[in-house]
Amino acid sequence: MSVKAPLRLFYLEDNPLIVFHVEAMIEDIGHVFAGSLSSFAELKASFSKIAMDGALIDIDLADGTTGPRPQSGC
Repeated sequence: MSVKAPLRLFYLEDNPLIVFHVEAMIEDIGHVFAGSLSSFAELKASFSKIAMDGALIDIDLADGTTGPRPQSGC
């Protein structure tokens, strides 16, 4: 069995308490917390500067929804 390097995981979340807990969970399972931002606008502005292998993204941020939106008439 090969040993895989830890992943660098980034978190987009606007609630600092949740960020604190998720950071601990990421590190507890052997990965690296690559940082967090609290708005989608911040993420878009700094995306190319963030070294990460993956991201966890809150779908309901203070500056708007980041996930799929239902179409009108549904």
